[in-house]
Amino acid sequence: MGPLGCSEGAAVSFREWHPSEPERLARGGCPLGSLCSELHKEGGALAKKSAALFTEPIGWLEKQFRAAGHDKDSRELAMHLFSSFQGMAAVAHGTNEPDLVLMEVRRLTNWINTL
Repeated sequence: MGPLGCSEGAAVSFREWHPSEPERLARGGCPLGSLCSELHKEGGALAKKSAALFTEPIGWLEKQFRAAGHDKDSRELAMHLFSSFQGMAAVAHGTNEPDLVLMEVRRLTNWINTL
């Protein structure tokens, strides 16, 4: 059981990180983040619909935090985790440094374990 109270919690996702992910993120960034960013530059209906690519995983994370007893701050915790991940992907891509991904995943996992 992960620290978020379920075997499918956010911490488990970080612990089961696929070894090729850091290189992929450093090479191309987060594909969902990149897609949303490009679509929002043009605006329109597709840009509005693409927001679900962010709001759905944020909602899932929020449920995980709530299930772990973080009723009052589940939204803030979910946003922090998701934003940290997106920022990490952008910086790793911008610097082409896969080790930044591993460093940040370790830091986020440690943070989750303190909750």
